[in-house]
Amino acid sequence: MISLPTVTTLCWWCLAGYSTGVVDPTSSGIAPRPAPAEVGNVVQPAQGGTDPRSLVDLMLTAVPNDTHLIGRLSDVKRTMGKFFDMLKAMSPALGQELGPVEKSIVAQFDALTGPGASADNPVLVVVRFDPAAKASDGLKLAVLVPTTRPRDFFKAMGGEAVTVPTRRGEAVRVFIEEAETHAYAAVGSGYGVVGNDQAQVAAIALARPETRLVLAEASRHHLERGDLAVYVNALEMVRRFQPDLDQIRADFLDELRKHAPEDRVEGAKAAVEPVLEGLKQIRSVVVNFNFASQGLLVYGVASLEPDANPDGPSQVDLKPLLGRLPARMAFHLSQTDRTIGRSGDAGRQILAQLGVPVLTEILARNLDALKQSGHIATASALDLENGLKSLVIRQTRDPQALLKATLESFQIERLDPQVARAIKSIRRLEKPQTHRGYTFNVIEMTLDYDAILKNQPEADRAVVRKNLDTLIGSEGRILIFVGADDQVVLSVSARDWESARSILDASLDPTANLQGNPGFKAMANALPRTSETLFALSGRGLLRVVSILTGEPIALQLKQSVFVGFSLANQVNGVEFRLIVPSAMGTVIENGVIPALGRVTNQAAPPARQPLGGP
Repeated sequence: MISLPTVTTLCWWCLAGYSTGVVDPTSSGIAPRPAPAEVGNVVQPAQGGTDPRSLVDLMLTAVPNDTHLIGRLSDVKRTMGKFFDMLKAMSPALGQELGPVEKSIVAQFDALTGPGASADNPVLVVVRFDPAAKASDGLKLAVLVPTTRPRDFFKAMGGEAVTVPTRRGEAVRVFIEEAETHAYAAVGSGYGVVGNDQAQVAAIALARPETRLVLAEASRHHLERGDLAVYVNALEMVRRFQPDLDQIRADFLDELRKHAPEDRVEGAKAAVEPVLEGLKQIRSVVVNFNFASQGLLVYGVASLEPDANPDGPSQVDLKPLLGRLPARMAFHLSQTDRTIGRSGDAGRQILAQLGVPVLTEILARNLDALKQSGHIATASALDLENGLKSLVIRQTRDPQALLKATLESFQIERLDPQVARAIKSIRRLEKPQTHRGYTFNVIEMTLDYDAILKNQPEADRAVVRKNLDTLIGSEGRILIFVGADDQVVLSVSARDWESARSILDASLDPTANLQGNPGFKAMANALPRTSETLFALSGRGLLRVVSILTGEPIALQLKQSVFVGFSLANQVNGVEFRLIVPSAMGTVIENGVIPALGRVTNQAAPPARQPLGGP
């Protein structure tokens, strides 16, 4: 992480080639407002006090309306302390190595800004990309800090204060000999600003209402909260970088044409276009970062154009359904009907462009069946232990209708020959399986590995065959068990009935599913009550999946279960998302995932440190 005080230094050291000059607010073409009341060496703030939110609000009134990005740090000293506490919990060794950096950052901030700008106060970073310059050359950056002692602020900058005869206070030219770089500094009403562009610094110092960036109430609310917050003016960013986005899209398609037939290229275009169009619907994004020794909480809100989100606020509580999934499995996902419908419609368009009518038909048929049965939400879990296996739980108003439609979809005569060639057989076994009050119809599907490998490049066939043997088995046989009660339809995929039964037992056992898992509950408490999507990643499951995929044993054993969580929820004209990363996940990555990946790629990976729970 780069601290905001460090960004201040980078303004001087790294942005070479800017012209020398004293900040003259009149050069911006903006008439000055009356000077702040000056008492000796103290400029009194125009509003606010020592409350951090008041200080942030004060500085936000100075942000120009052509700003692309705003970064806000609650205060240097406290935020750095919380960040390094989290870092030490995630990686004790790394935290110890970087420990001295924390004190250095705070000391550097105090030295750079002077006694009038305490490291206990918030910091604002304002970024603008010049439309007339290349993205790499057009960065205009300014840092705002509250200060009540402008002369000390200028003195700390390293230059002599120069009074500009505009009744606006003082401005100064700063020269950094080491890099021969010029920066500009000025003082507004209760804050100091330093940056690499004279006009931008002058505009911020003047803070004229006509040129002020007007933030929506919700955006301002979220920008003022959290340890670190970032505001993105998405509309202006898309306009600014539209040529770059078009070029990236064209380069991607040109590269794809070298290796894929034209129908695949058309499919890729169909996949990219909705993403680009979706970006144009976003007006702004605000992301909060909250640091603690327990982990990281990221909270974000994207404001959309009016009517871009016609569904309205989320109304479904997905936690109970997600909680029914086995805690031991690696990946857990729950989605509402309207989310599945939207993603399914997009998938259907992509498949149609790719020229795969059978998959388009199957997807359309499944979406239709969900709609007809009164589908509410779906939860699914995936794991690779003892082969690829999954559990899908669909909550619906008419489970029997959905069960019938699901069974009818497994009919090989309804498949396109192109797909059918990869399947030796699909048959419904005569004898169902019963377990814990459920009756499960059994579908047996056998894949034709030879037919699958024919469509692969010859150089990749050995690897593909090995992966198929690992995930499905050498016989290519998949069993799918489908059953229902009066609320849900259950579908389990596994190599055999014993594996499927263990998944069902874990799902129905409150001590083995997510609902009864302490690690999941601790994480889920930070997620919203209603949402469109919930996702949970198990630390133990991730270690197991990485070990299986790399073929490398991982000795790390966690004493307690740990889960990364993500949620996506609708708001009125907006979308809210949250990400929770517990500190213990740092041990999973550092001592488990990275060493395994390092060994399999024959790279020198850092040696794994002592596991938390022993072998």
